Amino acid sequence: MEIQDKFGVFIGDNAGNVDTAIEAIVRRFRPEETSLGNRRSRCLGHIINLAAKAFILGEDVEVFEDQIAVTLDGDGRLGISEHDLAQEQAHWRSRGPVGKLHNIIVYIRGTPQRRQAFTRDVSHVIAEAKVKGEDVDFTSELTVILDITTRWNSSYQSIQRALILQRPIQLFLFSFQDVLRNDLLTEEDWDTLRAIVKGLGPFHQMTKRLEGQASFGSHGVVWEALPAIDHLMSHVEQSRAQLIEQEEEEEEGEAQSDRTRRSRQRHARRVNPLLICYQNAWQKLQKYNAKTDEHHEIYAAATLLNPCARKRWFVKKWTGDAAGYVDQMIAKNKRYWEENYRRNSLNEFPDVSGLQDEPINDWLMDHSDTEEDTQLDAFEEYVNGRPQARDWRQHNIFAWWLSSGAPELRQWAFDSLSVPAMSAEVERCFSKARRLITFDRNRLQSESMEVLLCYKHWLDSGILE
Repeated sequence: MEIQDKFGVFIGDNAGNVDTAIEAIVRRFRPEETSLGNRRSRCLGHIINLAAKAFILGEDVEVFEDQIAVTLDGDGRLGISEHDLAQEQAHWRSRGPVGKLHNIIVYIRGTPQRRQAFTRDVSHVIAEAKVKGEDVDFTSELTVILDITTRWNSSYQSIQRALILQRPIQLFLFSFQDVLRNDLLTEEDWDTLRAIVKGLGPFHQMTKRLEGQASFGSHGVVWEALPAIDHLMSHVEQSRAQLIEQEEEEEEGEAQSDRTRRSRQRHARRVNPLLICYQNAWQKLQKYNAKTDEHHEIYAAATLLNPCARKRWFVKKWTGDAAGYVDQMIAKNKRYWEENYRRNSLNEFPDVSGLQDEPINDWLMDHSDTEEDTQLDAFEEYVNGRPQARDWRQHNIFAWWLSSGAPELRQWAFDSLSVPAMSAEVERCFSKARRLITFDRNRLQSESMEVLLCYKHWLDSGILE
């Protein structure tokens, strides 16, 4: 079997050079293919991370990152002039409370002496709370977390930890207020940070959910991409609507008070920065949600081939102007199935008789409420059928396709449901390889690396005992 016969779906981040590389590979080995629609998948973790960064840092995140003239070396900065450091701090400070907190954390972690000073402040707060009979939800070992640009959710985790350590941070700021006078955090700043953590919560939860290995067809499969983006966009829209409603109620209350007309107008001109945060995140999500329309053979197909979703999910979720695209998407995927799978769909599949003894499969094969067979072909019969299990999280989607799925669609279902939602597994492999190659062991051949990493993966996943 040649390498071009093993091609499936290429998954990568959203950089333009990734598109160029995939296109070059496909043109070289599959010159008959004129479209990348069924080849290009975008790492959902990167998409969520881009939306979260837009929420925190604004829509011009790339420009902002380019403006950061100095880079981190571990937790400190080496060889950095005071002018460059001040310039970087000013760039971060322009991003509001998040930027000020970033500067504070960098300063705390910059030297061993300052880290020790912060540890003393944490211990002091704990001791003071014990004297007053108050409870604290941290220990003297807990410290601040520095956000890293390339690490998903690090900003969320950094702010969340800072909120836990708010009192020690304020005590540290009091001791170093001359140095950090431009980065002092007010109560309003802390309230903004709490609101940001609340807004970013679903982004963090979705990333953690989708970085799994998807052994049972969920928690890391590309079929979850469309529902995930839809969920996050709904969260953003609802949160933004609640903020607007809250502001309107406050303005109405002020209008009924004895305040002057000028003060009311001044208040009306103020724009809640959180509204801008939600708008920036929504625009980023919308941008990449639109890109999934170019790859219906990957995203929509996988969701369609989840027996708990089928066409009914799209009818329910694609409403308004999008409703007219449901039938187009169905037709496109049917054509793709006919051209690539239908003629080879009767190949023999593994014996699945052993699955009948499992209660889950008995439940999945209960067709007592299934409508009578119609004259529709296998594709239309499946797509228009009744979704199977509402609580699909407890069941194995692959087992369902083996035991109950239409044979004509099985191979397509397995191919589609095997595409990961994000490149977390590959990146975990990179990290393992880096830990395997040390300064004292840096002459391992690529074949040895392949064997070691494969065996480790097989052992971790239970393939080998």
